[in-house]
Amino acid sequence: MENNLRQGRIRLIFVADTLPRELRRLIEFLNEKMADVEVLGVEVKQFVGPGQTAMVPRVIGLTEAARTIKPNASRRHVTRAEFLENCSPEAATFFADILDGAAEKGHTIYWGTAGFSIRVLLPDGQGLASILYGQPPDLFQFYFSHLERAEVPADLTALRRQLLAYGVFRETGKKTLTAHITAANETALRQVNTFVLDWVDNLVK
Repeated sequence: MENNLRQGRIRLIFVADTLPRELRRLIEFLNEKMADVEVLGVEVKQFVGPGQTAMVPRVIGLTEAARTIKPNASRRHVTRAEFLENCSPEAATFFADILDGAAEKGHTIYWGTAGFSIRVLLPDGQGLASILYGQPPDLFQFYFSHLERAEVPADLTALRRQLLAYGVFRETGKKTLTAHITAANETALRQVNTFVLDWVDNLVK
């Protein structure tokens, strides 16, 4: 869900036993006109018979015009090669090394429709957490939210201060640090990436 929201992939669904005609027309109109948002209606009819009840859903909004505007191919996950082609030269070199380093350490790389996230294994069987993000052409982010929700034995306030001390990030909200990769800050960002992954390794030991 986090990746979908970051990449603007949203599905808005109206569910009712009966959808009025005006609402059905509105759903179809919005689904055809909103390229980045899928708008659907689900009408669920209930049929009661002797000793049993049947629920029969009907999807509204999947018009041919909407199918043409939003082909399924547009939602496929980007490949590594496609992602790097969409990046600036400095960012492409940086991200290629970052991805290789994460793979060598055994971290999970999740590919979205435009970019990627690096997911690390949390301690005590708490599952995976996305912490580092890359988006073309040059966006690199550190994300705190998953770490804050987990039972992480670490001072995240101190971690934030340490990352900001590199002088390459700006705070974009309470949960995210953001940097744009340039020739001037690439070295510092590589140090940040090494620091973060070493910090994670110590966290899960």
